[in-house]
Amino acid sequence: TPTTSGSFSFTFFVRDDNDPSGDDDNIAQKTLVMTINPASSSSSSNCSGYRVWNNAGDKYDFSIDGDCRDENDGSEITNGGSRQLNSGETIQRYDTDNESCGGGVAATLTYAQAQSADTDGDCRVNFDATDR
Repeated sequence: TPTTSGSFSFTFFVRDDNDPSGDDDNIAQKTLVMTINPASSSSSSNCSGYRVWNNAGDKYDFSIDGDCRDENDGSEITNGGSRQLNSGETIQRYDTDNESCGGGVAATLTYAQAQSADTDGDCRVNFDATDR
């Protein structure tokens, strides 16, 4: 696992055997650059799950991987922490509030987005992928 940032060049050569007895082979070369940006060492990467709040500006239906939630504006979607957004899961916000998670999906929040948004490492984020 990289611990320092940097850009590193790699040059690849491919040579055929066009002239086995001489130096008239066909040669191709390609230089690529790999840029390393190690993950932050903040404690947010230590969260096994995230508590998520509805800061979408109105009452909406939300679904956490199929678990329908009806949340008022400003309330916690993840049910007081007893149900969190876990690795590999997404929360979907529907375009209606009819307590059945019907209508079209208007927005989503992934675990990776929550992890990135949690700048203070307290495992709490808003639905719009900002820190809480």
